[in-house]
Amino acid sequence: MQKLLGTIRFIKSDQESWELLSGSYAAKNDIVWRAEFDFIEEGIYNAQRYYDRQGLPVSARGTKLPKRPASVPERAYYEDQNNSFHVDAHWQMSEIDIRTNKYTGYIVMWDRDGDLLSKYKYDTSNRIREEEYEYEYGKIRYAKWSEDGVRYESFYHRFKDKSIIHRKIVHRNEGNDSEQTIFDKTGQQLYVVRDEMVTGLHRRRYYNNILVYEKEDPRISYFYPNGTILVDYSPNSDGTGNWQLYDEQGQVVLKMPENYKHKPWEVFMPGWKDYGKEETPITAWDAITANFRKKYNEVLIENKIAALETPAKLQAEFDKIDMDNTLLTAFTGLLSKEEEVANVCSRRIWSQLEYEETLLEVKVGIILARMLPYYLKESVIRQRLYKFLCSVVALPNIKGLHDLYAELQASLEPLLPLFFEQAGGPDDEIARQAQYVLLIAGNEHPATSTLLLQEWNNTTHTRVRRSYAVFALGAMYAFNGETEKMITRFSPAFNTETDALVRLILAVYLVVATKEEADERWLATLLTTLVNASALRNDFDNMKPFRGESFLEEYILAVLHDLTPEVLAQHIASIIAQLPAISGSEHAPLFEAICAILLSGDALPYMEPLTKKVLLAIADMVEKNPGFVDKEENWFKSYCIPTHADHIRDLAASKDK
Repeated sequence: MQKLLGTIRFIKSDQESWELLSGSYAAKNDIVWRAEFDFIEEGIYNAQRYYDRQGLPVSARGTKLPKRPASVPERAYYEDQNNSFHVDAHWQMSEIDIRTNKYTGYIVMWDRDGDLLSKYKYDTSNRIREEEYEYEYGKIRYAKWSEDGVRYESFYHRFKDKSIIHRKIVHRNEGNDSEQTIFDKTGQQLYVVRDEMVTGLHRRRYYNNILVYEKEDPRISYFYPNGTILVDYSPNSDGTGNWQLYDEQGQVVLKMPENYKHKPWEVFMPGWKDYGKEETPITAWDAITANFRKKYNEVLIENKIAALETPAKLQAEFDKIDMDNTLLTAFTGLLSKEEEVANVCSRRIWSQLEYEETLLEVKVGIILARMLPYYLKESVIRQRLYKFLCSVVALPNIKGLHDLYAELQASLEPLLPLFFEQAGGPDDEIARQAQYVLLIAGNEHPATSTLLLQEWNNTTHTRVRRSYAVFALGAMYAFNGETEKMITRFSPAFNTETDALVRLILAVYLVVATKEEADERWLATLLTTLVNASALRNDFDNMKPFRGESFLEEYILAVLHDLTPEVLAQHIASIIAQLPAISGSEHAPLFEAICAILLSGDALPYMEPLTKKVLLAIADMVEKNPGFVDKEENWFKSYCIPTHADHIRDLAASKDK
């Protein structure tokens, strides 16, 4: 039988014909007319080339080839960007077996500039990847290979001009014996950790070649460097037992019961974070001791929580709103005078809130509001309950259940004197929290708007405090349907206000209220802030919950997004036109804000021309500032934007097709 060796050429036909290229990218587009494959042995080719009808080289997808970098061999072919897999365009050299459609031997990839991206080696018999080398900007960042039955892995610190070994792993005995060596940023060895699984029930750990842990059921021991016991476990007949911590003389320092019958044997074993930072490394023995003391303290706190008696008034409030008793113990601990106990119980309540959300949020708010009056004279507990209540009331979904939310508002009503007092008090954070609660429970009280006006007009207050008061006042007008009243008050104030953040918030409310009829000066304030956001960004972060989870630029674009398509397109186009004049440090957040609208999954069709403009602006930015990609790598990936200027321009050009 004749073997296929050398160059095999396929040419399409204008007539109906059987195509060997069927199913490939080359077959699916009208640009590719000819394909060539260099077969080095039966069924295996190591080069592929594609041409259009005029004989000009193109990619398999029909893209015109960029200039081949000097570092890229002639037989390497060009792969286009694939947004589906977040793969940037690159050069690739490989051997492919057409019988299995799998790689064999080495596959090497370079980026468009000719810097190495990766190199893999596939076994020639089973086509399994046996070596891996990955690079960033031409510098090695990861390597994996095997030798004589031992598997090696290396991870590297990546610097601008070099890579330095960070972590080396050696797997022996089919992975049952693994040794990890950690290095600092200069390449100096810090420590070595080895895990040995002798049998399924017998495990050892070594630190710098010294045995620090051994488990051989039923014996569990941690050791000092000299071999004496650091921690061990004494079992009881019922499956429980006790942990003991010893000093170097063999004396018991602490003893801790273990009531869990399926014991987490490695509970004190250091994790990677337990070994400290490069500048302040922590030995395995210090880490084990610290972990024991931490666990011991947790047990003490749990015992204290278990011993707490639930106040009758707390149980009564739980019963009134049909609150599940699951959190009763946690609320009891929240009322404790011991801060450690209260902190643990607070975290438990928040953890539950993350899972159950709206219904539980409202009920927790009601319980807090009804318990707070009992502790007004106990300053520590009062302040704890106050802050917790304010945080719960500010949760974004808490208004979802109308009837129960009304009950929360009613529960807050008796506390209004306290919130009015705190809203005008000396502590800025507490004052802001109280002002938000007044929106919930006191938005119809004339005293609320009076207080917020006073807070806004008090020029001795900080920018954040004054701005928050304006945000709250605008929200109160919106809640009460008083749009005209808001415009009447905010419009003249905008003309005289001198603080930039207060002025911005006034402009936001005025633009939202008037939409297409918005004064150009208000819109100009939003646009000016977008291109010079750094001065206000940190202070704006304190505007929760009004800003939601949005950062400043994203929030402003969201306001603009509510305008008509024509108005929105006009204003974003105005921003893009100013991009070349904006300072480099401002580009990343501004680009991200614009891309949130232009490149997100729900981007609107009429935005296509603007999408092209912003991509070209990003390409210019990448070309002029090579470090930009390094700093914003995750952002590029999230919007499927290539990391090379030429390819970003190719993507922009595709918007015309």
